[in-house]
Amino acid sequence: MEESSEGSKSVDREQISAKVVEILKARQARNKSTGGVKYEKLSIAAKHCLSNNGPSRKFFQYFFGYYSDRISEKKPVAVEKKRLAQYTEETVSEHFFAKGSGLEDTLVTHGIMDPSTKKTTDPKRLLNRDETPQFIDFNTLKGNNIRKRVAGKGKSTILPKKENRECVTVDIVMDLSEFLYGAHLMLNREVLTEGIAPDEIAVFDSKIQEHQKYSTFGIVTINESGCQIGTTLLQRYHMLDQELTARGVERPVVEMTDNHDSRYDEAVMAFCAEKGIIQWSEKANTSGKLQALDQVNRKFHQEIEKATREFKLLRSAQLTTEMGHKVDTSDVSISTTDFIRIFCSIWFSWCTITDRITAFRRVDIFQTQFGPDQIDRNNFIYTPEQTVGADAPERVEDFAASPQGVRKGSSEYYKRKFEAMQGLAIRWQEYETSPT
Repeated sequence: MEESSEGSKSVDREQISAKVVEILKARQARNKSTGGVKYEKLSIAAKHCLSNNGPSRKFFQYFFGYYSDRISEKKPVAVEKKRLAQYTEETVSEHFFAKGSGLEDTLVTHGIMDPSTKKTTDPKRLLNRDETPQFIDFNTLKGNNIRKRVAGKGKSTILPKKENRECVTVDIVMDLSEFLYGAHLMLNREVLTEGIAPDEIAVFDSKIQEHQKYSTFGIVTINESGCQIGTTLLQRYHMLDQELTARGVERPVVEMTDNHDSRYDEAVMAFCAEKGIIQWSEKANTSGKLQALDQVNRKFHQEIEKATREFKLLRSAQLTTEMGHKVDTSDVSISTTDFIRIFCSIWFSWCTITDRITAFRRVDIFQTQFGPDQIDRNNFIYTPEQTVGADAPERVEDFAASPQGVRKGSSEYYKRKFEAMQGLAIRWQEYETSPT
């Protein structure tokens, strides 16, 4: 399989079908030509493939079965084009080793990495912070959680349910020593009242649990968007400063983060400079591959949804008992207070110490050193390295282009196309590509 310019190492059945038909047409045209090498006639299956303009379903069964050790058919993962364009080895190298601005030089400059051994001297001084949005109550009914309903033939079924699409942003910080810092919730509100806080919020009692590897500090901030802005980030850094002091962490610390504009708020930058908090951001659109928290954020959402389903089951049982009739979970609504209650129940357990170790490892960072090669490179774009003394062969698209001066579909048309593809195969044999 060829790799596209966008880095996709995959094709679909339609593309395979088109390529099979193209090869068979070229071969058939060669069979009809006079002189030259005598080619074997097409089989009955090949003739059917040509007449139907594509192979049969049975062909794909044998095809995927025969090459099961090399390929498999699966649903593709959707990735933004602008992010996919950054998935290269050059980006990874720049991220870690760019002169003066890479992570390695940054850690060396601030005394967190030994310049000779390239080993980190104190994992507590390398942090990662990221925000992740979470609906309060939306789309928790899915998959096996939705019971099937009986309806008339050809009629659709509708399941009405209560939902709260208000979005809360969760600001998470952890460090290379597997420590999880305090929780920061951002709400879309104008006023924060005492009534919104459930009794369960008392678990955030501003203590450092060093043996359990987490902090019980916590803060709730508000703004008109419910997303991170300069003022909310400043409050987070005030809390982080207290936590670092309580743990006795040496300054400065380097905090890996993305380059959201809230990081460049004047008050935020001034406070960080005063307190020895170095905000170090990776290249735009690369956090999915290069940021540790992006490797575990999905688990946070899964735990929230799981806890929300259990909360609704318990609430529906209570309401059924109180009201004397069945109350379905789809009739249970979740308020902001309920969400905070659910959040408190999962915060200290959603991400284990092992999860944090794994998250850093997946971005090539170990407790004492970098990598190597732990980053998921499935969607990376690779440029074949040219062999010394050999010219790079032309692209397949150039050879597959329609021959000039002949009628499309004629025997001469397919003869020339077949010869061009043969030439390409010979040139690729002489050309060495990257083993990756």
